[in-house]
Amino acid sequence: MAQKYFEARINFLELKYENAIPKTLAAVGAIAIRDSLKANFDLSLGLLLPYGEWEDRERLERGLTKALSSFSFRGKQFCINLINFQCLPEGGGLILTRSKKLGTDFNKVNIAVVMLGFGIYQP
Repeated sequence: MAQKYFEARINFLELKYENAIPKTLAAVGAIAIRDSLKANFDLSLGLLLPYGEWEDRERLERGLTKALSSFSFRGKQFCINLINFQCLPEGGGLILTRSKKLGTDFNKVNIAVVMLGFGIYQP
């Protein structure tokens, strides 16, 4: 539907972490401009990746650190210091939130995480 009605570009061959840097720069730049942030600031960032790509989180962190240190968004130059980076497998954020609410009772419950998204139909 996204392709048909909104001309979305969907590439099932690219890994999410490969597109994470430009998407993160765009999101950070848009927020910085919307909130009138200075061109230089410290950033704590959390991202979720599919479990199969989670092993690439250190490479992603290095790339983000370098990219954020000097980039331009809508004609404004930014120099952002990534001071904290947390990358979890998708679904991990939900589990962490639930574990904080449950405290020690977290170890006594079963939790299922259901990921909804798109798949590739191959007959």
